Amino acid sequence: PTIEKILDTVCDILLRKHDYASRAEVIARTTYFYEEDFLGHPSNEAADLEIKVAKTREGEVTYTVKVSLLGMTVCPCAQETYRSIEKTLSNPPPSHAQRAKLSIAVTTKGAFIRLERLIDAARKSFSSPTVSILKRYDEYRLVKYAFQHPKFVEDVARAALINLYEVLKGKVPGDSIVEVEVVSYESIHPHDAYAHAKMSFEQLENEIKEALSKRVYL
Repeated sequence: PTIEKILDTVCDILLRKHDYASRAEVIARTTYFYEEDFLGHPSNEAADLEIKVAKTREGEVTYTVKVSLLGMTVCPCAQETYRSIEKTLSNPPPSHAQRAKLSIAVTTKGAFIRLERLIDAARKSFSSPTVSILKRYDEYRLVKYAFQHPKFVEDVARAALINLYEVLKGKVPGDSIVEVEVVSYESIHPHDAYAHAKMSFEQLENEIKEALSKRVYL
């Protein structure tokens, strides 16, 4: 049986055992290894996985799938500041870079979302992925790619929402809830940068369509 079926069964057992309860909720957490393929360099990377199943005595089932993984961000502000002051033609110019953690969660009623879709949306949202083992030339390519794709923490959140829409459109009802949370572990600041968004899938779809109609980047 699948993990969601096991959790669904546990909810049934809890509701039978505790006849005073109107709702049961079960959460499973684990580490999931996925294949990162950065520019033809395959590697196995780890993501934190959380699956929550909630079931009412009337039989209504709600599934929440949440994945969290690390990536790299490069600050575009520092790049432009350096370029302006130094009047350099270096492309891309220097900046500060750091790891960031992105969490994506989708809550649906009666339909379970495959976690591979969420991982695919998340891993494409950073300036570049983080990779466990790199040879020198691959490290050079990753750093170059990241500095060519600088992103603020809020840019990562926006990219995650857009990617999430692309992998879920036509597969979830409009009342499904999508949530993204990004923490950037700033390398030159004593604080972290944070971005968060939560909305229904219908709202996300409407905002993306409105932005596209106005030729505005979400």
